[in-house]
Amino acid sequence: MINELVDMQAVEVLRGPQGTLFGKNTPAGAIQFRTRAPGHDTDGFVSVTAGNYGLLNTAAAANLSLVPDVLALRATGFSGQRDGYVDASVDGETKDVNNRDRWGARLQALYTPSDQLSARLIVDKSEIDEICCAALTVVDSLQNDAGTPGPSAILQGLGGTVFGGDQFEDYETALNILPVSRGEDSGVSLEVNWEFAERWTLTSVTASRDYSSYDIIDSDFGDVNIISTVNDSEQSAFSQELRLTFAGERSNAVLGAYYFDQEVALDYQVANHGRVNDFLVPALGLGGLIDGINAFAGLTGVAAADPYIEGYRAPHHAEQEHQSWALFGQFDYSLSDALTLTLGLRYTEEEKSLLTAFSEWDNDQPWEWQGAPPSIDALFNASGSGYLQQMGAAAAINDIPTLLTLAGDPDVQAAFAPFGQRGWGNWLFAANSPRQDIDADITDGQVTGTVKLSYALSADSLIYTSYGSGYKSGGTNTDRIAIGFDPLFDAENSSAFEVGIKSDFPEQALRLNLALHHTVLDNYQANAFTGDGFNLQNAGELQSTGAEAEVFWAPMDNTTVTAAYAYTDATFKEFSKGNCWVATPGTRA
Repeated sequence: MINELVDMQAVEVLRGPQGTLFGKNTPAGAIQFRTRAPGHDTDGFVSVTAGNYGLLNTAAAANLSLVPDVLALRATGFSGQRDGYVDASVDGETKDVNNRDRWGARLQALYTPSDQLSARLIVDKSEIDEICCAALTVVDSLQNDAGTPGPSAILQGLGGTVFGGDQFEDYETALNILPVSRGEDSGVSLEVNWEFAERWTLTSVTASRDYSSYDIIDSDFGDVNIISTVNDSEQSAFSQELRLTFAGERSNAVLGAYYFDQEVALDYQVANHGRVNDFLVPALGLGGLIDGINAFAGLTGVAAADPYIEGYRAPHHAEQEHQSWALFGQFDYSLSDALTLTLGLRYTEEEKSLLTAFSEWDNDQPWEWQGAPPSIDALFNASGSGYLQQMGAAAAINDIPTLLTLAGDPDVQAAFAPFGQRGWGNWLFAANSPRQDIDADITDGQVTGTVKLSYALSADSLIYTSYGSGYKSGGTNTDRIAIGFDPLFDAENSSAFEVGIKSDFPEQALRLNLALHHTVLDNYQANAFTGDGFNLQNAGELQSTGAEAEVFWAPMDNTTVTAAYAYTDATFKEFSKGNCWVATPGTRA
């Protein structure tokens, strides 16, 4: 969700795994955004913010008491507009990119017929329709580190506009089409609290949310027409949470149940355009490969076809159905006036049904690859054992018998054959390469929990230690990822330890909080951008260790001073299937 946070009551940061106090499970922490509730008092605001680039942000909220002390409404609205701050040249005209154009509204009703019963209904909707996003040049790559022409030099030779790294702060670019970024978000929730007996409260939270986004990207990020991307996605979710709480003299308890149902649909397409061969063949260094294949064609009759197809499209449609339910509870008990024990337990069960259908098109005709995919390694590799290298060595000394032997070798002929098919270069890009459909079902159940001990050194000082475990279910990639990676990934599990002290110094009007923490994430779900999509894989183990210090000081009744320091050291201890480095080293302008 990309939108504004308006009319907020509080933002709460909950460190460490959560899930024993409320419905949604988290493996490493949670942030709760609580909106301001309706009231019967006269309360509201109007805010207008103006700035350069035509910035105009407005927001307003107000209460309305319909029935005193029984029924109150609160309406909140906002809008934001700003011109783009990046100048993009499109067909000879300068257009603004990275603008703001969004609005949203929220309507709430609070019904309190008695001191024991309350119901709060929230309905909200927001929309975004912007020209986003631009990518600016930091390294121009006119020349590679080896001194050979880089990708930008090739673009320049094709008539493209090249910007140097020293022009980064000019905020200029050139595109074939303007990007499109649209989103719609709407939701409704109902929270009911019923204090049905002394010390006992029942809470029900029912919610649904729908979100859709639509993006068009000139994904070569230049004005040479090479490649573009369209991304159209929708999701709808429903959740129901029930909590029973007890507040006693020496103990507090929460017992709850949670249900979550979600449907996700995605339509994604990458399309190749008129200059795809002109750019990618030299940029990827395929010229020598094609020359070698064509030279071999005199012996075998297998000439290299065009690696890429103008008008080639690689769409895919992905659907996911997700159901989850959980039982959870947490219990606090005062072992003595100073010592408190906290125990929490959660059982979560997840079911996911995943279906992705891939297709490839040559303009308006289905494109089907015949036989095995091409293997560049078989023809040319750094070890010098590739077939093209063997041919080159034989040709250099006019070793005709060796050339004829290679030409007649069935393994060599099989290695060259795929390069005679039009579109063989599609296999070099995960976003273009053919693959099997994904039809998978995932069922998983996990037990997580927490244990804490806190000891009051005095009325103003508390020390504590805690352990918590968390869980995040596995799933599937919806992007086409490189061959060799598993599109499915496993669940992520976490273990977190923390010790700390919280102290107040009343005479100095000072509060000091100190904490040390250590978290281990097993099968950490790492999402990496690979140049033509995203690849989500399990990273083995990630460890995070750190310390935090917070100071709150009120030297006068109308003055507050706060300070905070945090140090975190996070390290991948194991990542057996990390993505390869795909960037081309370039020379900064």
